[in-house]
Amino acid sequence: MSLKELTKENHTNAERQQFVKVMFSGKIDPEFYALYLWNQFPAYELLEIMAQQHGLLDDVPELLRSKKIMSAS
Repeated sequence: MSLKELTKENHTNAERQQFVKVMFSGKIDPEFYALYLWNQFPAYELLEIMAQQHGLLDDVPELLRSKKIMSAS
């Protein structure tokens, strides 16, 4: 089973949340979005480190997001 299939239910549930609806609408306050990214960064960074150590990103380098988060800040 692919990562996409394994996480589909979680993504579907997340997309139903009010915050995500506002974020996807493009009407989110820029400062609030920056705070959201700041809070997401440590989680993505740790996940990426662990995934790289176990060779899990070899086929899906597009999942590397921490550097993109820092460049957007």
